[in-house]
Amino acid sequence: MKRIAISFGAIVLTYLLLGEVARAQNTTNNYTGTTTGSLLTDSNWSLGHVPTVSEDAVFPLGATTGIRTLSNGSLTVGSFNVLATSGTFTIRNATNNTTSTLTLGGAGNLGNGVSGTASDLLFAAGGSTFTLTGTNATWHWHFHDQRGHDRKYQRQPGHGCY
Repeated sequence: MKRIAISFGAIVLTYLLLGEVARAQNTTNNYTGTTTGSLLTDSNWSLGHVPTVSEDAVFPLGATTGIRTLSNGSLTVGSFNVLATSGTFTIRNATNNTTSTLTLGGAGNLGNGVSGTASDLLFAAGGSTFTLTGTNATWHWHFHDQRGHDRKYQRQPGHGCY
């Protein structure tokens, strides 16, 4: 009986130690473009390419406020983060005839490495504001939680958020 208790204790200790091992997290990809630049332009990002689902898209500390565009395209990132502590950061679909899609999370998302909470899909530091808007007052966005559940939201003229 004593031998079983020692073995069990070793298994629990091993599990607890393994639980403390750093888990893989998304890579940070900072927005470096202009205050009115496109999120779909490779050169506007610190890694030289538009962020992917295994990367955290970040408006870094010290970033200038403005309206960045997501026009006639789609962007899928692990998470979107505003680290600046003041100002309004906006993503806008700047076309009237097309729908752009911003997807946060999904298969390949390793967890937010920026906000301090791996399950965060959208994060704005205290004092900052993050907004989504469209010239035709319609927008669509998708969240995928860590269990793979898809959450879709849209806003249409005259309606609230869904």
